[in-house]
Amino acid sequence: MERYVFKRRNDGIYIFNLGKTWEKLMMAARVIVAIENPQDIVQSSRPYGWRAILKFA
Repeated sequence: MERYVFKRRNDGIYIFNLGKTWEKLMMAARVIVAIENPQDIVQSSRPYGWRAILKFA
């Protein structure tokens, strides 16, 4: 997430770089649209879930 953060305000709120975030969202959308069977989409944001997803794939 650090590469998408533009800066941190004094009150602790993070400001995101919307340009980078938008690019990655559009790339993910293109990947999802290209999948032939949409019921087969599996996603994990946790590293310990990646192994299970790779085995499923």
